[in-house]
Amino acid sequence: MLFAGAARPVIIMAGTLEFAKLVSASFLYQYWKKVNLVLKLYLTTAVVILAIITSMGIYGYLSNAYQQTKIAYSISKISADSLSNKKSSYEFQLSTLKSQIDLKNKQLENYNSNIKSSDNVLTTLVSKDKNINSIVKSSSRTQKEISKLNNDIDSLSNKISVIQDSIFSYDVSIKSSSLNASKKSELGPLEYLSNVLNTNMDKVVNWFILLFVIVFDPLAMALLISFNFLS
Repeated sequence: MLFAGAARPVIIMAGTLEFAKLVSASFLYQYWKKVNLVLKLYLTTAVVILAIITSMGIYGYLSNAYQQTKIAYSISKISADSLSNKKSSYEFQLSTLKSQIDLKNKQLENYNSNIKSSDNVLTTLVSKDKNINSIVKSSSRTQKEISKLNNDIDSLSNKISVIQDSIFSYDVSIKSSSLNASKKSELGPLEYLSNVLNTNMDKVVNWFILLFVIVFDPLAMALLISFNFLS
């Protein structure tokens, strides 16, 4: 991947070196006591260097694969967070509108109470043949205020209905985005593990990759030496 401009020759060279490394490890195991010191040191150094190169290649390949997975995961996460922020904004508007409705309902109760009181006063004045013009005017104004309040409440209720639909739509979108995140990546268990260990997820992934590196190339050579031992 580093030398993509000459991918095929590099693959052949790397494969040859990997084969040479295994042959060298096998040769050193079988003829360790017979080989002179210079050749022994060179072959040992070559095997160690090639093992390091292989391990670096494994580490780079796995870390690159993780980064690609994490990018898809992060994009879905950012999308879900953005939707959550928009949902929160609508929820704040909903709370404000409900507070306004509660206030207007209290005003409406007061006006209705005033209407009842005015009706009682009006009945009393009529029975006593008193002047009722001021009471009628006051009652008329109150009725207009009640009508206006009812219209305001209806308008606010319609707005609340629209906002509730928007909140529901965002809920669906957030769940869909979270589902896409789980489909695009398998980082859920690692995210849970990072939360349990109270550490960054990148560190957890780095530990896993290092475990792969530790067992991959050294194990291959150990198995080769074990095969030589058995034979």
